[in-house]
Amino acid sequence: MLIVMALWLRAKFDELSLILIGSVALVGGACLLFAGWQLVRALRQPAAAAARRRQDAGATCMVAGLAMLCQAVALGVSERLAAFGEAVGLALFGVAAFIYGRSLMRAAPVDPAQLWTAIRSQLGLIKLALVVLGGGSILALLILGFRLENRTIALPELAALFFGGVFLLFAVFWLQLQSAQGELKLERLRMFVLVVGGVSGLVITIMILWRMFLWRDQVFIGGLEVWRGEGFWRFWLCAYVLLAGLGLMFGSLLLARADIHENVVLRRSLYGSNAVFTGVLLLAILILGNVLFYILVPYTINWTRTSFTTLSPSTKNLLAKLKEPVTFYVLMSEGHPATNDVRILLANAQIENNRIEVRHISPEAEAKKYRELAERFKQLQPEKSLFGLSLKRGVLVVYGPIPSDREQPLPPHVFVTEDKIFESKMDDPHMPPQMRGRGKRTNIFKAEPEIMKELHYLSAGKEKRKVYVLQGHGELDVNNMDVAGRTFSGPLSRYGIGKLVERLAKEEFDVKGLRFTERLKDKDNIIVVKEQGPDKKKEIPDDAYAVMIPGPSEPLSQEALDALERYVDKGGRLMVFFDTVFDEKYTRMQTSGLEEFLKKYGVEVTAEVAIMPELRDLRLSLATTPDRAESLLAKQFAKTAMGWYAARPVKPLPSPGRFKAEVLFHLDAKTENFWTETSPLPFSDVGAYLRDIRAKQAAYVARILQDSLPVAVTVTEGTGELARPRMVVFGDADFIINQDRTPAVFYDLVVGSLQWMSERGGGFIAPPVREQATYNAPASVDGTRLFVYPGLLMLLCIGGLGAGLWLVRRR
Repeated sequence: MLIVMALWLRAKFDELSLILIGSVALVGGACLLFAGWQLVRALRQPAAAAARRRQDAGATCMVAGLAMLCQAVALGVSERLAAFGEAVGLALFGVAAFIYGRSLMRAAPVDPAQLWTAIRSQLGLIKLALVVLGGGSILALLILGFRLENRTIALPELAALFFGGVFLLFAVFWLQLQSAQGELKLERLRMFVLVVGGVSGLVITIMILWRMFLWRDQVFIGGLEVWRGEGFWRFWLCAYVLLAGLGLMFGSLLLARADIHENVVLRRSLYGSNAVFTGVLLLAILILGNVLFYILVPYTINWTRTSFTTLSPSTKNLLAKLKEPVTFYVLMSEGHPATNDVRILLANAQIENNRIEVRHISPEAEAKKYRELAERFKQLQPEKSLFGLSLKRGVLVVYGPIPSDREQPLPPHVFVTEDKIFESKMDDPHMPPQMRGRGKRTNIFKAEPEIMKELHYLSAGKEKRKVYVLQGHGELDVNNMDVAGRTFSGPLSRYGIGKLVERLAKEEFDVKGLRFTERLKDKDNIIVVKEQGPDKKKEIPDDAYAVMIPGPSEPLSQEALDALERYVDKGGRLMVFFDTVFDEKYTRMQTSGLEEFLKKYGVEVTAEVAIMPELRDLRLSLATTPDRAESLLAKQFAKTAMGWYAARPVKPLPSPGRFKAEVLFHLDAKTENFWTETSPLPFSDVGAYLRDIRAKQAAYVARILQDSLPVAVTVTEGTGELARPRMVVFGDADFIINQDRTPAVFYDLVVGSLQWMSERGGGFIAPPVREQATYNAPASVDGTRLFVYPGLLMLLCIGGLGAGLWLVRRR
């Protein structure tokens, strides 16, 4: 418990002295070691040495108790009311340890008859103590009654002082009458202790329960946020006083346990009090464990497989960097299938940043609040439909403080509609009416990517970032929307990335083509670089957020390479996609000059291609992120396998300069067999290459690489906290070419890479959506057995358990 207490103090008090925390943990650890040593001694030494072990254990407990009392005083002086619960708890541990150690130091256990005889000899002192307690209670009642202006706020305490004082004075009067008749019998003394202790404990318990009821809104119903606030000491005060009252009742019954075999009422009272007291102690331990776990892991967790459990690393990064207060208005009904996931998501978001506020408003149950909010935020105004006004549902995100004056302008805000957060679809939408609602239904939860994407847009000032796509060197065409089959000879400019451009536009990127040479008919979204300055050099536009180079299959001009170098050296960002392209006769692999250019920044791109012979197409590669990748971009796509086609190796070089390359994706040698190939045969005649593998199988097996092969890297400038993202280099460009059904993760990787380069530490990378599949049985299936069989099994188990207990009790 002391070690747990030390962890608690370390988690709760950031500025608390490590010496105090360490001393608490040290005492706990020393007690554990001493207990283990005593156990070893008990196993090795004869029973005659038990007395010596009791002496050692008693001395240790007393020393530990004194140490805990000193620590409790130091903690109370250091943190005052902020550590009320912890200081009192530590003091109770110390008192218990000291008393227990003192009892172990005795040579023999105390005889109960001698104890009661000693108590009877001190009746005068007991009467004096009861008179002081009773009279002091009445005096305190009078003082509080006259000094308090509003006596109702202290009604539980006033009532407890009155009844407790009157009862204690009556107890003194009864004791005086009994002792005046002669020596008080031990049976009556035990009953006196039982009644006085039990009633006093009952008065304290009722008082504190009454106080807890009055404080329910300020403390108990407020939840963990209120318990950790300024008035949280009230919670611990109530908890400790409640345990004290119950403990006083239980202790009084224990002192009278000698009569439980003769007195049925006393026996039932003792056993009932024991059960109640033990239950309250168990409840206190469970509450303490839950609160401690919340302090250490303060996230709301939904244990279902497809629901939100933790926030993605990019979401945490975004929330931690918010500069303004953010308010989320959740305008969804309680019965909506996505409401609980949204609630968990935003509750976890509040933990990451205390500037976040979440307000839940049900459009149906709280129509007045919804109308008041819609009057200020016009996006929430209901729309007319065939059935009247249709209320809008979703999440309203407000970035910045909301002015109380309705005449002042509102801060930046956006409304994420319900259809962007949640989508439900059937496998076959053309089912006949009699089959609707049957079969597989897939629920798609998009709350985290959609809400956080909009929040990132608001925090960035609603500015679209310009991305220039290099053109004119055989790169993929930024304007081409056609879908065409891929060949591996000739320039890649025959293929397009128009669908990628559309996706980037949805992510608030303004994509333009960039050429270093003019053509007779350049399209509207192609920017031609002009000569600037007195030296007539062509420069990358100053408003460029990033430059993308998608699959250059022809040599870049020297002026383009020089402009790119000046752009990167000034802090620019590059995203480069290499690919496998051969000349028309398949004699050699085409290079662009970027291979040599990137060596300056710690990146090596070789004229090879990865071959995986065990896949259906040996030119296909399964790329995954390294297990111990540190970058935010790699963590976002951890455990995601991507099928790349004809991927080229992209390796980080040891670079002593300010640029550092790290592996983003690789081919894992622990799970796959592969080698690299320089021959164009797999692309000019794959059948001949397969025959050659079968003919020379041993030679090809010997070529299998034993180490993982990097196929994508990230480049950062600087080290540690000052490292700034500069480049992402891929060894494949096929996954961004227009396809009929491009997997969403491919576009997510491009968007995530651009977002990762947004600022120091990385920007927001939209996490993947979460899907949940449910299955409804056909109408012909009888569901009765789903309820009958489990019910029969439960009845059988309960009956068998009861019969077993009855047999044991009979024996």
